[in-house]
Amino acid sequence: MISINTKRLHLRNLAQNDADVIGDNFKLKPTEYACQKFKTEYVFHDSRLEGVDIELETAAAIVTDLRLYKQESEYCKEENQNIIEVAGLTFAYDYVFRESETALSIYDAKHLNEMLFCTAPCPEYGGRYRESNTLVLGAKFETVDYQKIPEEMYFLDKDIKKLMDECDGLSLSEYIERVIQIHHRMTVIHAFRDGNGRTTRAFANMMLLKRHVSPVFFKNQEKNEYKEALKIADTTDLYELLYERFFKSILNSFAELSDFTM
Repeated sequence: MISINTKRLHLRNLAQNDADVIGDNFKLKPTEYACQKFKTEYVFHDSRLEGVDIELETAAAIVTDLRLYKQESEYCKEENQNIIEVAGLTFAYDYVFRESETALSIYDAKHLNEMLFCTAPCPEYGGRYRESNTLVLGAKFETVDYQKIPEEMYFLDKDIKKLMDECDGLSLSEYIERVIQIHHRMTVIHAFRDGNGRTTRAFANMMLLKRHVSPVFFKNQEKNEYKEALKIADTTDLYELLYERFFKSILNSFAELSDFTM
C-alpha cells in the first residue's frame, strides 16, 4: 500500500514538473482585465482567510470603485472595519502588479503593509515594525523578539536580493521553492503590528510575478490546509506540504488567468 507521504511527494513532483513546463512555454503577463479579475478573487478570499466577513459581490464593487476613483472612492471613507481592510488590500495589490518587474527588497514588504492600512483610522502604523512581543493564535512557534526584528529583516533582505540575483539561473520550481521558504520565514518573524499574513502573501506574489509566475490565493475552505502546512514547517523545517499547497494553487491560478492573458 502506498503511504500518504509517498502520494504527497508524487503529487508535488507532478506539480513541480508541470510548473517547469509552464515556465518553458508560457510567460504570464497579466492584462488589466486579468489583474482586475485576480484582485477581486484575491481580496475576497484573502480577506475571508483573515476572518473578514464579506461577500464576493461586495469585494468586486470595492475593487471596481477603487480602480475608477482611487482615494476619492466612497469606500475609502467607510467606518466599517471590514470595508477599510478590503480597500487597503486592493491598494496593496495595485502595488504588487505595478512594481513586480522592479528589483525587489524587504522595503517592498514594508510598503505593502503601509498600503494595507492606508485607509485605516491610524495609517501611520502601517509599515512599522511591532514594538512588543506577540503570540500568533494557533501557531506552534514563538515569533521573533521585537528587538531582533530589524536584524532578522536585514538578513531576510539579503536572502531576497540573493534570490533576485540568481533568479534567471534557477529552474522555475527551484525559484518557487525559494520564494516559499522566504514566505515562511516572514511569517515567523511576524514583523509588523498587524496584517502580517496578508503582507507576506502579497510579497510572495510579487516575487512570483517577478518570474512571470501566476500569483496565488488560498480560498477560505483551504485555510486549514495552508495553516497546517505552515505549522509543519514551523516545527520541523520540512517544507514538502507547504510546497504542495503553493504549487497546486499556482497551477490553478495559471489555468484561470491564462484565458485572459493570451
